[in-house]
Amino acid sequence: MTVRPLAGAQAQAVAAAATPWRQVGMVALLAATATASLFEASVLTGPAPLDFTIKYAAGQLVDDGISPYDTAKLVAAEQALRPGMWDLPFFDPPPTAAGFRLVSQLPFKAGAALWEFLSVACLAVIGWLLADLIGVHRRSTRLAIVSLLVLFSPVLHSIRLGQVEAVLLLPLVVAIWLCMRRPPTALAVACSSALAVVSLCRPQLAYLPVAVVLAHCYRRHRPATSLGAAAAAVTLMLVARVVAPSAHWGEWLTALRHYPVESPSWLLRLVLLTGGMAGVALALRAAPACRGSFQGWLLLAASCNGLGAAVVRWNPQWHAVLVLPVLVLLALFLGQGAQTWPRWDQAVLALVVAICLRYTWDELTFYNGLLYATVPLAMSALVLAAAVVTRLARASWAALTWVLTAALVIPPIKPYPGLTQANGLVFCLGVLWLLPRVVDTGRTGQLLDLASVRKLRPA
Repeated sequence: MTVRPLAGAQAQAVAAAATPWRQVGMVALLAATATASLFEASVLTGPAPLDFTIKYAAGQLVDDGISPYDTAKLVAAEQALRPGMWDLPFFDPPPTAAGFRLVSQLPFKAGAALWEFLSVACLAVIGWLLADLIGVHRRSTRLAIVSLLVLFSPVLHSIRLGQVEAVLLLPLVVAIWLCMRRPPTALAVACSSALAVVSLCRPQLAYLPVAVVLAHCYRRHRPATSLGAAAAAVTLMLVARVVAPSAHWGEWLTALRHYPVESPSWLLRLVLLTGGMAGVALALRAAPACRGSFQGWLLLAASCNGLGAAVVRWNPQWHAVLVLPVLVLLALFLGQGAQTWPRWDQAVLALVVAICLRYTWDELTFYNGLLYATVPLAMSALVLAAAVVTRLARASWAALTWVLTAALVIPPIKPYPGLTQANGLVFCLGVLWLLPRVVDTGRTGQLLDLASVRKLRPA
């Protein structure tokens, strides 16, 4: 990649962004918005999350020696906890059932609050580690990254539902951090491979990044990788056998075969097929730049993982792993400056950010048409104002992002699932389109060499 020094105006913008009052303003706006979002989704301000209720009921059944995959008994337990809720089965593997048997020893509301606190704590650690991996050392900026992570729509959606994505994404991020920040000793490699296997307790969350981490560990130290992965797999099976003996792997696989999938219309099938083929083409376009780069393959795997989830079914929380490429793209954009990005790429990134922010407040605003339109727009305005206040991005780019957000939430009606799934597909295609800009920037033991990015720019 050919590089040239930053122009004087760009260097001044970076210096201005580093001034204390601008840093304080950015962190204050982002932290206030993230806190408000968490408060809106919190169990302390409403009923226990839907998916947490399912898992808690499954834990109760396991504690009574009953299979959590017995749908009739599970539904009865769910109705006892939350009368009138939908009849939903339990699709998580036996190790998750074992974990929620322990959670079910607490009172229902207290267990929901504890799980929410654990999820937020895991997010904070993930944000701190990712900040380190993109070369951010200032504590205020790290706090801003944690706030952005909370505002990332798939992550917040997972917390609102009481899901396990935040908790199970942490082992993968720690494994990535060990691969990049620690020498390839047997202990470090074994721990990395073991932690990567643990994150497979939510298989659809990050199966491709896990494969990349295991392949990288295998190249560094083959015996340690085999031992670490095997030890993690055996430990998970033993924990499931001892703590949740009534949860059988065969019953779990049977339950997965009966996973409810809505039959898409012919138009949606055509859109998904076309988008999937376009995504494969974009991935092949980015693949040559990944050669010899663990970071490049990791970001490409995370993007393709999201693409697969979008084509199969749009559950926003399944896209939590996309926080890796999205955060790196934002850091690259803010570090290089908007002037170095073509307008088309700026528009694609603005669309990605708008989709990331879109669903942050949908549960609060769905039942009120006015709020459904105005609250997300007010929230996105605060987030974008933080970038403008610190002069990290041009006001024109922030305005474009805000307009795209408005286009996604107006008219103020909840979109039908097909449109939602199409939005998720567009989100993944946007990330894959921009990925070649960043896959060759992280060859120095981190996802992105932010210090070098601020000194250099692409031609």
